[in-house]
Amino acid sequence: MRRSAPVVAVFVVFAALLGASGCTASKEADGDSKSAGSSACSGGTAGSGGSFVWSNVRHEAKLTGVSEPVHHSGGDFLAVDILPVEERYKPAVTGTSQGRSAAEVITALSAYLKTDEPLAGPDEGPVQEEPVRFEAATGLPAGDYYAWKWVSLVTADFTHPCAPKSGDRSGSVGHVVTWESTGSGVLSCANRRTGADDAKEKGADAVERQAAIAACPEGAPATLEPAG
Repeated sequence: MRRSAPVVAVFVVFAALLGASGCTASKEADGDSKSAGSSACSGGTAGSGGSFVWSNVRHEAKLTGVSEPVHHSGGDFLAVDILPVEERYKPAVTGTSQGRSAAEVITALSAYLKTDEPLAGPDEGPVQEEPVRFEAATGLPAGDYYAWKWVSLVTADFTHPCAPKSGDRSGSVGHVVTWESTGSGVLSCANRRTGADDAKEKGADAVERQAAIAACPEGAPATLEPAG
């Protein structure tokens, strides 16, 4: 299982392993075109990320759904509907080149990042399109609560060293949107977060607070900036 928020459902998708490519790269140096050698375009091993050059790789926690305000009267069970937010996320690749499919490009990024599980592939649908019933058997005390869903989004730019020798590199530049994991959780509106040091924890805290602002009474501790 991957890192998860409280009460989390995690979805994993598998992409096809990256195949080999037999093209030859070219690059400009002092105005002259020089061969970079077939090794740069051979596809590489799974751990090398293939023959792509990656840049602007970003990991961001994003809110994908949030509940209406929920008042829980106490007891062992809480059920609430999580509604999708306006912005939707779906694995996609733009600018694929040299005959590589979107799945192969995402697999190459997964290999480059050395992820524990394969990144979400292009066959995966949007994170959330319809309301989702969230149920928690937690024995929570009475109070106001909020539930939310999130995605651990990964975006990156890439270039392909196997550009056409004509100099037209437009087909060798692209962008990837995918994710490592998705999940959901529930917290009390009376719960104020403490400041996190880890970048991923800060991102998760920001998403939780965004959900709290949408679902909790105004001024509730969960809607405030983390305590120092």
